[in-house]
Amino acid sequence: RFCGGLAVGAISMLSPMYIAEIAPANVRGRFTSLYQLSITIGIVISYFINYLLRDAPHNWRWMFVTGVLPSLLFLTMLFFVPESPRFLFKIGKETAAFKVLRDIGGEELAKRELEEIRGSYAEALNGFAELNRPGIRRALLVGFVLAVLVQISGINAIIDYAPRILQTAGWKIDAALFSTFGLGIVNVVFTLVSVYTVDRTGRKPLYIVGSIGMTVTLLLLAILTWANAFTGLFVFVLCILYLMFFSSCIGPVFWTLISELFPNRIRGMAMSIPVFTQWFFNAIVVLLFPWMFHHAATLSWGLLALMALAQVLFTWLWVPETKGKSLEQIEHFWHQQDTAR
Repeated sequence: RFCGGLAVGAISMLSPMYIAEIAPANVRGRFTSLYQLSITIGIVISYFINYLLRDAPHNWRWMFVTGVLPSLLFLTMLFFVPESPRFLFKIGKETAAFKVLRDIGGEELAKRELEEIRGSYAEALNGFAELNRPGIRRALLVGFVLAVLVQISGINAIIDYAPRILQTAGWKIDAALFSTFGLGIVNVVFTLVSVYTVDRTGRKPLYIVGSIGMTVTLLLLAILTWANAFTGLFVFVLCILYLMFFSSCIGPVFWTLISELFPNRIRGMAMSIPVFTQWFFNAIVVLLFPWMFHHAATLSWGLLALMALAQVLFTWLWVPETKGKSLEQIEHFWHQQDTAR
C-alpha cells in the first residue's frame, strides 16, 4: 500500500502537468479535466468491483488484484506518448520540442509557442530561490491554499465514507454499498459537464459556483444532524447534490489550475508543493472524519461547510483567471506581480 501510495502521488502530479504542457491553450482546461474524468471512471469501476466482491473470502486481496490490469495497460501506453515539448526545450532538444508542438497544433502555432517557451527560459534557474520571488510566492500561496481547501471541504469524507454515512441514515449495508455505485455515476456524468464548460466559462466562475453549492449542501447535512432528522432518502440526495457541484466545478478545475499556475522553469518543483499538500490533507480528513462523524456529527458537517465557504472567498479574492492563456502568458502575469513589488 505504501509503494502504491508513492506511485499514485507521483502520477497525480505528473499527469495534469504533462497534459498542461502539451495541450493548446484553448483546450487545455478540457484536456486536463479528462484526467479527473478518468479518475471518476476508475472510482465507479472500483465501487462496482467492491460490491461484487462483498461476500467473497479474502475479498480485500481480490480488490487489490483487480488493479493490476489497468496499471499494466497504463505502463504499456506510456511508451507511445511524446515527451513534453517544454521539457525537451529545457534539456536542449529544441528541434524535438518543435516537432512535438508542430504535430499537436501545426507549423504556425509551433513557431509561436516555441518563441514563448524560449522567452520563459531566458533567465537562469536559481533552484529553490526561484520560489521566493514575490510573484512566485503568490502563485505558490494560491496553489497551497486551493490544495488545502479542496480536501478539507469534504470530498473524501463523502466519497470514502458514503456507505457509513448512509448506514447512519438508516440504510442497510447492501443498499449502502450499492448506492456508492450511484454516487460514482454522478461523479462521472458531472465531470463531463466540467469537460464541456471549463474552456467556455473559465476556471474562476466554475470554482465559485461549485464552492457555493458545496457550502449549501454541507450546511443542510449539518442542520439535518442537529435536528435529529439525518435519515432516509434526503441524505442520499444531498450527497448527490454535493458531488454534482464538486464534480462539475471543483475536482477537474483544481487539477487544471495547479498545472497552469507555475512558470516553465520551476513547474515540476513548484507543483510538487500543492500536490503533496492535497494528499497530506486528504490523509488527515480520511483519518479524522470517522471519529468526528461518530462523536460530533453536526460539528463535522459544519466545519466542512465553513471550509467550502472559505473556498468561495479565497477564489473570488486571490485566484486569477487562466482561461485561453498560454502557460507563458500566465507566467508573465506572475512576473508582473513580481515587478509591481
